[in-house]
Amino acid sequence: MDDAKCGCGDGDETIKHVLLVCPRWADKREELRAAVGDRSGDIPYLLGGWGSKKDIRTGQLLDGPKEKWKPDLAVVKATIRFLEKTGRLTYQQEVIQPV
Repeated sequence: MDDAKCGCGDGDETIKHVLLVCPRWADKREELRAAVGDRSGDIPYLLGGWGSKKDIRTGQLLDGPKEKWKPDLAVVKATIRFLEKTGRLTYQQEVIQPV
């Protein structure tokens, strides 16, 4: 049975937890933050999705109109590199023992 708990013991292993808060990946996360900049805590942006966040000064959508939006591939690649370094993209097949 799969357990959603993260190996760090600080919560469930969710996308948000792995990308933003898991203490096991703090050093690798600094590299991601350096590559991404101010939006390093914006999960849709990190994953190549359009987000509805607005600039607090102007009130404008950070990603602009959804119909004109395109992902920032450099950010998506930085996110993938981060996840590769954590090992979270490595498939681990569960071996089922015969009864």
